[in-house]
Amino acid sequence: MRFNPRRLFGKIPRKYWFFSIFLLGILAVYLFNYGLHATSTNSFCESCHVHPHSTTTWRQGAHYNTESGVIINCVDCHLPPEGVTYVTEKARTGIRDIYGKVFKDVSKINWERRSKRNFAVHYVYKASCVNCHQNLFPAGLNKDGEDAHLYYEQKPDELRCINCHLETGHYHEEPPESIGFGAQKPEEPTEIYTESTPVDSFADYTEQIPGSSVSFDMVAIPGDTFTLGSPQEEGYRDSDEGPQRQMKVSNFWIGKTEVTWDEYEAFYAQTSGEGRSEDQFASVAASAAIPDDIESITGP
Repeated sequence: MRFNPRRLFGKIPRKYWFFSIFLLGILAVYLFNYGLHATSTNSFCESCHVHPHSTTTWRQGAHYNTESGVIINCVDCHLPPEGVTYVTEKARTGIRDIYGKVFKDVSKINWERRSKRNFAVHYVYKASCVNCHQNLFPAGLNKDGEDAHLYYEQKPDELRCINCHLETGHYHEEPPESIGFGAQKPEEPTEIYTESTPVDSFADYTEQIPGSSVSFDMVAIPGDTFTLGSPQEEGYRDSDEGPQRQMKVSNFWIGKTEVTWDEYEAFYAQTSGEGRSEDQFASVAASAAIPDDIESITGP
């Protein structure tokens, strides 16, 4: 249908149309901003939250009772800091909360499972964390925190703030799962090893890192021969996958599990003074698990 300004403004003289449209535009912007602010308050968020302890744990958490007295609000963490995404994510989050309040049985939701990191990443925005915590090395930051943030700066696309700070927004009675430097750890044993485990036979054993309380299991792998390369008739074979040759590997040990953060931190503490880079640390650690006497039986 064709728009007729006279139907909207009646008998307003033509010279006042622009002024009237301008006033309506200002009113629309005001109402939009008012609605955006009114629906971003903590009390409004609480009206639709179906989590039974969200408000209580937030008030007990580090973001409410801060040293500076500044209260971090719901939208400061659970929405992007600004821009179009703030509005779109606000709409998506609001629809989700309203749907949960109206159609879901709160008593049947596994809240403990939903407080884990794999769920939290969908409701906490890294950009919002960085928007407030712009200085990652503030005065008073301890050594673990410095190492953690240095590691974070090397892998900003892979790591999230909640890898180490999952408990910051909402208080947890039990330490939450954590990944990376600065993670909450169980109480460490008091014994500090003075030497490595003596090895006098080829068998599984538990290694000890001198100068630390860290130990880990090593598994004995018997040596054997194997064929290196692919046969020419193998499908989708590339030219650099041959020629085939027989290789012999002597007995060696390998860690039973992947290197833990405790092991890596002990290794880092004892080698970081030698001027090695992060990549060199990884190379040295990896080479310890590779036998150095692999030899070719046939072929070059």
